Amino acid sequence: MKRLQILTVILLVLLILPACVNASQTAPLNLDNTNVESTKENGRVLPFRAQRSFNGVSASDQWLKQVRLDGISLNLRLFARDGEGVMIQEKLNQASDGKNLRLIIRQENEDGGLLLQADQTALETLRRLHVAEITVVDYNYYIQNTYTVDTLLTIREMLSLKDTEQLCVAGMEDPLSVVSENGIRRVITE
Repeated sequence: MKRLQILTVILLVLLILPACVNASQTAPLNLDNTNVESTKENGRVLPFRAQRSFNGVSASDQWLKQVRLDGISLNLRLFARDGEGVMIQEKLNQASDGKNLRLIIRQENEDGGLLLQADQTALETLRRLHVAEITVVDYNYYIQNTYTVDTLLTIREMLSLKDTEQLCVAGMEDPLSVVSENGIRRVITE
C-alpha cells in the first residue's frame, strides 16, 4: 500500500513536470505546508519544556548547530539566507497522523526565511525513528514551515541526488536548491 502511495506521488509530480528534463531544469516544487501541530494556538507551538523526549526517542535540550536525536548527530541544519548556520533547539511530539513523531526545530532568532538542509542519511534516520514531520518555528514558537519526511525523500529521489548531496528547502514559494559534496550550491530552477 505504501509503495502504491509513493508511486502515485511520483506519477503526479512527473505529470506536472515537462517531459525529459534534467533536475537542473525543473521548475521549483511546492511543498506541503498544511500539516501543523494540533496543539498550536494562533500558528504557534507550545513552549518547550525540559523534557524533550517522546515515545522513547530522545531529543537534545541544548542549543545546537544540527539536529541530535537519540545521541546521533544528523546532517539536518538550518541556515540563514546569507548562508550562516543558525543555532537551534529541538523537541519531539506526536505527528498529525497520531502514530508517528513530529520534530520541531526552534531557531535562535526571530528572523524568518530559513533554509532547512538535509542529506539522505538524516532523512532515512528520521524515518527509521518514526519521525514523519519536521516543523520549523521561530524563537517565539511561531510556525514558519512544516515538511513531511516522505515528501523530502521523494523529492531527493526525483532529483536523483547522491546520498551526500544535501537538499535545501525554504518554504512553499521558494525554489529548491542542492548542496554538492564539495559545498557548491545549485538552485533548481525552470
